[in-house]
Amino acid sequence: RVLSNREYINLLRNTCPQAFQQYRQGTLLANAGWGTFAAGNAIFWLGGLFWLEDEAIGMTMSIVGSVALATSVPLICVGYSTRNRSVDTYNEICNPPITYNITSGANGIGLAINF
Repeated sequence: RVLSNREYINLLRNTCPQAFQQYRQGTLLANAGWGTFAAGNAIFWLGGLFWLEDEAIGMTMSIVGSVALATSVPLICVGYSTRNRSVDTYNEICNPPITYNITSGANGIGLAINF
């Protein structure tokens, strides 16, 4: 069954603090990236409007906006990548391993998969 985002966060919070911390760090990076993207986009376009009145201010604002936009893309990518790696961290550290056992019961001998 596929977990919803809220169920996944609650699972990490309750069972695996390492993976939960990694998920939170990824979320913070991605949110910072989206904030930087929005601010950079606004500054870039305002620079274009100011360019008509004062070329120096317009150029400066456009350059600052472009740098913010260029910075936002890696932040977003690294943030989502860190969030996705929290699944691997959970599976490696906090998820009990699957074991195979030979068991005997009323119906005979069989192979049991425990997880």
